[in-house]
Amino acid sequence: MAQVIIADLKSADANGVCVGHFFALASNYDKIFGPHCDFKISGGPLYKKQFKKESLLSLPYSYIEGDNKLKNLFRMLLNAKKLFSSIEKNDVVIIQDSQPTMILFAILLTYFGKANLFQIHYSEEPMRRWYFRAMMKLARRNIKGVICPNENVGKAYSVPYICVPDYIYIEQNTLSKRTFAEKRFDFMSIGRIVNDKGILETAKAFVNLSHSLLIAGKPDENFDVEQLMMTAEKNKKISVFLDYISENDFNRYIEESRYCILNYQGSYVERSSGVVLDTLFKGVPIVGHRCRALQFIEDYGMGFLYDDINDFDFSRILDPVIWQKCVDAIEVYKKQFEDHKKRLLNFVGVKN
Repeated sequence: MAQVIIADLKSADANGVCVGHFFALASNYDKIFGPHCDFKISGGPLYKKQFKKESLLSLPYSYIEGDNKLKNLFRMLLNAKKLFSSIEKNDVVIIQDSQPTMILFAILLTYFGKANLFQIHYSEEPMRRWYFRAMMKLARRNIKGVICPNENVGKAYSVPYICVPDYIYIEQNTLSKRTFAEKRFDFMSIGRIVNDKGILETAKAFVNLSHSLLIAGKPDENFDVEQLMMTAEKNKKISVFLDYISENDFNRYIEESRYCILNYQGSYVERSSGVVLDTLFKGVPIVGHRCRALQFIEDYGMGFLYDDINDFDFSRILDPVIWQKCVDAIEVYKKQFEDHKKRLLNFVGVKN
């Protein structure tokens, strides 16, 4: 029987931590594909700590954050060689989106068309580089399709594609159902802290407000941590936790918050972000900067978008009735995910 494998060729290791949503996506796909086929998760050494041995196709190396780029490329090539030498002719391999240029290079050097190869892409940005387009032209004959969040991304790669959300909601009975009054924070901003998420600007906007704000996540090396801390010190209602967040704390912080703020800027205005769906799936509405990546929030009534965070009236939406309408809209939105699941299974050739 053919197997389906979701693979993280990069398998980034930041001081013993997998930063990003690679584990979460692998777990999500396990819930989607597991009941219908022989499903495996493929990743480097860190994956052994997260997933059971019987569900894992282990890769030998991790991409060491901060290490020499040439060494990391070599590690990814060896991971790709191990993965592609382990698959059979009719297997399905889905490659997670990380270091797209390195991944494409690895495919060109180590993949020889034995299986049905799919790639996940969250942005069309790589196709704006001439060398990536040239590599894609060579690799295209071996890529069966692209899994992406929107039409613009799909069309950019000129291969068959399917548009589905980053995560596909699977009904769960373990989620907390806290009421508006039971929430601890009015607003929160959570996840990896990078400049393009506009987190420093969010903190500055809350300095003179009376609402509670939680900022939690591991800062990127280019982020100005000192300025963020100086800003937060001006208002005791701004809480900051700057470190890697465990899965339990990640879920707890979301469930303890009334709204999630996504003040996206730069590259994030067009790209997909897993935090959006992580938050919605836990029944927490979104407040965000108006951009293509978040337009569906307003379209479905699951929160509010603004053009300028400094002009938005946060007090207005801290009304239990308004908040509940957003929560109810999220529940309606989640019901369409059964169709997303069926379409994804069909796209990669798995019967359901």
